[in-house]
Amino acid sequence: MKRYTFDTDSGTIVTVECAKRGHPHRDELGNTQYDNTHFDTPDEAWEKLIREAKAGLSINTSSVSNLRENLAKAEKRLADSAIKLQTAEENFRQFKRFVEADEEATK
Repeated sequence: MKRYTFDTDSGTIVTVECAKRGHPHRDELGNTQYDNTHFDTPDEAWEKLIREAKAGLSINTSSVSNLRENLAKAEKRLADSAIKLQTAEENFRQFKRFVEADEEATK
């Protein structure tokens, strides 16, 4: 019997021969048939493929959003660290000038 499954990488459905319908039987490619992977009609397979693609898009959109948020936080921390380094270096130069001036005054 013909059944239909899908390939998310190629974005298409695949027609497969199955000796017996449903779990735990395998299709001609050796894949176990599940209710959410093998369908009786092409329309059902297309619907599942499109739902899977939409889910992937949603997950990856959220991932990118989170990464952008984390990147912005990291860039802020980087800028704060640069300011702290600049401040510390300037304070050190002032300290050295103060020490040198004090040493000159005590000679």
